[in-house]
Amino acid sequence: MASFIHPFIETIYVAAAVTGIGAGVIWSAQASIVLSSTDTKHSKRDGRTFWACMQFSRLVGNIFLVIVLRNTKAIGKDHRMSIFTVLTSACGLGTILLLFIFPPKFTKDATDQEKEKLKGGETILPGDKTLNPFKLFHLSMKTFFNSNAVLLVFIFVYTGFAFAFYSSTYMTCIGNTKYFTNPDEFIGIAGITLGIGEIIGGSLFGIAGEKKLCGRSSIISIGLFFHLFAYGFIYLNIPHESTLRETTGHGIWGEPSILMAATCAFFLGLGDSCSYSQIYAVLGEIFEADSPLVFEVFTFIQSLSIAGFYIITGSAILSIQIYVVGGVGIFGVLTYYIVEWRVHSLAKREL
Repeated sequence: MASFIHPFIETIYVAAAVTGIGAGVIWSAQASIVLSSTDTKHSKRDGRTFWACMQFSRLVGNIFLVIVLRNTKAIGKDHRMSIFTVLTSACGLGTILLLFIFPPKFTKDATDQEKEKLKGGETILPGDKTLNPFKLFHLSMKTFFNSNAVLLVFIFVYTGFAFAFYSSTYMTCIGNTKYFTNPDEFIGIAGITLGIGEIIGGSLFGIAGEKKLCGRSSIISIGLFFHLFAYGFIYLNIPHESTLRETTGHGIWGEPSILMAATCAFFLGLGDSCSYSQIYAVLGEIFEADSPLVFEVFTFIQSLSIAGFYIITGSAILSIQIYVVGGVGIFGVLTYYIVEWRVHSLAKREL
């Protein structure tokens, strides 16, 4: 963040690389603490709480952005310094707070039967988790890819593609659509509505899953429906060339609508929360003893997918990007169904 206060091309690229490394470490560490501090019974509740807190920061951050950029046609030096000074201070405070997070006082060891079920006979001794990072990464990958849940890799890829689409592609399209009165300010508004969708979806569907009102497969299907709804109306509403350059053009159905753009952002957040909450839940159940290890695999694959999406669609118009992310989403959810079927079949055989 500090690199943007007095930006230089070289420092921005270096800072971007450092940010990627740091984000991966922090994201994995936070998830490991949450997952290792809970059990199967409370994994959905704790995962939902973690998700809501994280998305609340998205909401607050975008509100701050809208206030600072109100009635601003272009982001000047003063605005840039104000924004990134506040963000840098927030990062520093968050880093200090991380020092006060202690390892969980206990972790629940899986029984031999659970380990046999979850990893197909592959076991990881508690002492192995103190090995060097390379050995730990190897164990994480081996644990996941030797399990019956390996097909989850496709839904992992979809979450990366979807994240890249709504955080980069869609916000770029909004900023480049000059038909909007103040597109830079509207990026913040779209971020607010997306954050609201994340919080509502994480809370609502997390409770629905915990109370057995609907199963994980149903919730993740609803999430895909929300995403496909959003993709469809983005396709109709936003100029397709806006991914590449500024434009005053119209969407397929006519003049771009700010209200529809904000509604699509809301449904993107709503669908995203459905996917993440159910991925956390299924990983916590299948890999109860080693869920922190497997979550590292999820983070690794998702990060590769985000980079892959940028490489694949970097010079593509909006419609091509929507086809790619929508198609991967449908395939990912279908493979999620197979994993859920295997989990339920195994549970029935053990009764």
